[in-house]
Amino acid sequence: MPKPSSLAGTTPATDVYCNDVPPSTISSFKQFSPLFFMVALRDQGIDVRTHPGRTFLLACVVAASVVSGCKKAPVALPWASSMAVSSDGKLIYATDPDNDLVVVLKARTEAKVAQIKVGRDPERIALDADGHLYVSNRGGRSVSVIHRGDWREAKRIPVGLEPVGLAVSPDKRFLYVVNSTSLEDPENGTLVAIDLQDLHQKWSLTIGPEPREIRLLSEHRASVLLRKEHAVLEVDLENPRVLSRRVLLTSR
Repeated sequence: MPKPSSLAGTTPATDVYCNDVPPSTISSFKQFSPLFFMVALRDQGIDVRTHPGRTFLLACVVAASVVSGCKKAPVALPWASSMAVSSDGKLIYATDPDNDLVVVLKARTEAKVAQIKVGRDPERIALDADGHLYVSNRGGRSVSVIHRGDWREAKRIPVGLEPVGLAVSPDKRFLYVVNSTSLEDPENGTLVAIDLQDLHQKWSLTIGPEPREIRLLSEHRASVLLRKEHAVLEVDLENPRVLSRRVLLTSR
């Protein structure tokens, strides 16, 4: 099967959760269904890294990566809250929330290349088309920027309360960040767009309770996953608004 064209947040330019998965597959969020249990544990204050069933949970993550189309399942790192793979498959990036670090490993040998101090409680990683890293610091209300090969925090961008999922536009102009809550409306999270040229917020959109993931569908469209409601929203990024809402799973 030929490689899909690069869309940051969906394909090799942004291997946030899975490497080389076509946008048509990722946009449905179906591959996240097996992981809802693990996400729910973390959001309920249960640390999956010390949970008695952590081996099973991490095995599920690796298995889900294989099923969803990854070229290579990421290595299981019990201390990592999330991982990403470089577009060339040579490096693994992992967040270490206990120590506020991003750890860089060689994919083949798992040898440590570098560790970078970032903001408080790093949560997720996105890569842009040049392989630079964007790390959401859930406890720090910020996103750290790391340039590949220059293993240090180059910038720290304020983005909002409890940032989690994030993606970079294909032209590298905008950073889209999902904040799981907000000061103005604690019951609902927001999607914000940050202009990467001046690092200022371009717009903010209230999208619903406990949003977690974002996937770019095209230059001006994205899907956002609402964990609490097990629903996916399609969002217009050019004229910020919710276009549609689809329920994935029946709430218990």
